[in-house]
Amino acid sequence: MGTIFLFAFLLAEIFFRIFVEIRELRLYGKKIPFSFLRAIPLVNDLIPYSENIIEEPIQSAFREAHEAAHKRMHHYLLRNLMKLCFYSLMVLLIIIMLGEWRISLWEIVLWFHFALFIFRLLYHKLCWSQEEEADKAAVSVVSKSETRRELERLQKTERPTSLLFAFLYREHPPAKYRRLRHI
Repeated sequence: MGTIFLFAFLLAEIFFRIFVEIRELRLYGKKIPFSFLRAIPLVNDLIPYSENIIEEPIQSAFREAHEAAHKRMHHYLLRNLMKLCFYSLMVLLIIIMLGEWRISLWEIVLWFHFALFIFRLLYHKLCWSQEEEADKAAVSVVSKSETRRELERLQKTERPTSLLFAFLYREHPPAKYRRLRHI
């Protein structure tokens, strides 16, 4: 029964990712080479989607305050601890699955992929909330006009994406979304 559920989930996820890719193509009209490879489960597990910054953003007071807030709030440590806990738990579960449950390697890969998909959504939610906290801290340090200018500049350097696509693949919310939240 568990294997049937995992295969059904895998097929549903593949169709969902294809839907998201087609939706992005229709919304923004920019075809990115090999973008449909993200619909293949093992490819999107092993090769993370880059943040898609077209050019390196210019240093500014807002950016410095934002990064200082990340350091002060220990966001990088929290993110890495979350990853460490997840992967440690997965190693333990794989050992149990191989030893006690005696399930096949194929089923272990399906379970790992299912857990990784759920983890990635929770991880992106954590990252987005941390970005929101860092933005709020930076806004309290610099002026609203400086914040507006920096987020508009950042928006110009990013490839446009929808919120659904960004939440599925990126650790940072799009600058357009961040700008609307803080201005």
